[in-house]
Amino acid sequence: MTTLEAAGYEAGFDEPIALAPDTPLGRVAEFGPTALLSALDEALRSDHGPAAAAAAQILGQTATADEALAVGATPSSLARALRSADRRTRAAAVDAVVRLKPTKPFAGSSYLPEAMAFLASSTGQRRAMVAARNTAEALAVGGHLAGLGFQIETAVTGREMVQKLVESADFEIVLIDARIDLPPLGILLQQLRQDGRTASLPVGILAAEGFADRAEMAARNDPMAIVLARPSDQDTAKWQVERLESLARRGRVSPELRKQQAARTLGQLAELAETSRGVFDLSRVERAALGAAWSPALSGDAVAVLERLGSPESQKALVDLASNRSRSLEIRNAALAALAASIERNGILLTTGQILQQYDRYNGSGTADKPTQQILGQILDCVEGIRE
Repeated sequence: MTTLEAAGYEAGFDEPIALAPDTPLGRVAEFGPTALLSALDEALRSDHGPAAAAAAQILGQTATADEALAVGATPSSLARALRSADRRTRAAAVDAVVRLKPTKPFAGSSYLPEAMAFLASSTGQRRAMVAARNTAEALAVGGHLAGLGFQIETAVTGREMVQKLVESADFEIVLIDARIDLPPLGILLQQLRQDGRTASLPVGILAAEGFADRAEMAARNDPMAIVLARPSDQDTAKWQVERLESLARRGRVSPELRKQQAARTLGQLAELAETSRGVFDLSRVERAALGAAWSPALSGDAVAVLERLGSPESQKALVDLASNRSRSLEIRNAALAALAASIERNGILLTTGQILQQYDRYNGSGTADKPTQQILGQILDCVEGIRE
């Protein structure tokens, strides 16, 4: 495990490790899958992220699916790494499992689409969550953060906050009013730390008058939480953000890296849909792919996933993307080709109303540019070719 940790630091946290004979990592790989799984288990238990990520990468390159995943009724350490609080470990585990191309379900199979949906949800934005008793209070705090470049999301209950946090990989900090309820603050923090998607988020607890003791008690039991006063201006908010970011340390992932991880995960989803479609419930990742389709940086990767999902929602998204004049011609043509492939493979999954809407789009395109008219006509050709 020490060798794995050193290799992780040497390669850089965000670079893949290379295996070569007569090197420390090459000798580690020679110990075989059982030893590597044991090392990964210890790295997860002791919170050694670089070692865990390195072990997962080596398993993906050297083991078989049966050796690394099918080890009993309980999830193997590689499967459990898919729920690691360390995002880099989670991404390395996703890469390893996709490389292994499992052909049958294994203990912890559901962890893979969960992890992939989360990683693919990033658009590279800086997001901050502010949870308070009402929206007005949350927006008053969020306004100071918006001036620092954050996109603000608000919640008025603990339950709503958690739901929003697990749906996006772009949240960097969380501010919670100590008076939050449903559930109350102490239970809410426990829920955050028990879910790998939110476990490493730094939390600032805003101590309202009369609730300082509650805030201090909650922060005392949580190393990723600190008590803060409600910020009154942008300078105070900036100082508080810096304090929260210092809690994350090595676990911080830049917006650019999050976007790279999303693009890579979308590519892996497309591959998984071809190699292991019957093993995983990929409907869980459809929402992330649908959202990514409208992100300029991720559209191309998302189109390949939507083609292979073969669902009514994915075909509708491809039609809308190909028809949208604000998108680049390259993306629109890619969406058209993906739609044709999806229809050929799965038949028409569009509703009659959606098809009629497409006729309206075509009939109303008399003043549109020629490429737009061609694409709209070709969409109808795809539909009519199958219907006939």
